[in-house]
Amino acid sequence: MPVDPVDLVDRLVVSDILSNFLSEWEWEDGPLATLRDKVYGVYKPPYVDAYVLDGLARDGSELGLRDQYRFLYLEPVEMTMLPLLTLETSDQWVHFRVYVLLTKLDQCAELQCLAIRFETDEGGLDSDHGSHDFCHAQFCKRINDTPLPKVPEWIPDSQPSFPLDAENQVGLVLCMLTSLYGGRRVFDKLNTTGDPVIREHMKNVRAFANRRSV
Repeated sequence: MPVDPVDLVDRLVVSDILSNFLSEWEWEDGPLATLRDKVYGVYKPPYVDAYVLDGLARDGSELGLRDQYRFLYLEPVEMTMLPLLTLETSDQWVHFRVYVLLTKLDQCAELQCLAIRFETDEGGLDSDHGSHDFCHAQFCKRINDTPLPKVPEWIPDSQPSFPLDAENQVGLVLCMLTSLYGGRRVFDKLNTTGDPVIREHMKNVRAFANRRSV
């Protein structure tokens, strides 16, 4: 069923959570530096830092980073993969979409990509492809109207969709980060912020159920 609109508090919570996982990509050498340079060669628009993200959340308007091709650069995954993230919202964030572009080097040091979309209830009615009337994740071949370079054309972009343990936009972001980094790393990083609102949202995600706050 559709999630509720997002108020200022939860917009800022989304911003604060994502800001904890932003990366400066400051490696001087090694495979990550090579990957960073190749990614930058394809995705050159200005990246979104914590200050910009906070301002967008406080402004209260819809987020249109997807169509502007503006990305947040997240911390590496297992020191081999660099995720780029962009956002698109409508209807007071009721329709909330997080696009994650996973970038990695293959054995020939060539850039390869895979895109995943995390989103709230779409209210889909297409019986041939399934109704995405729940928070879910799915593969996608494109983020906006322009096909993504290096993303295989054969990737399905409707089914399968993977239900997420999320009831709202904040939970969706927590599930997305847990998918990338694992429950322990996400819990430990966010728990140390001491933010009671973030901690309250974390209680609703089962990946954190057996972990204890300090």
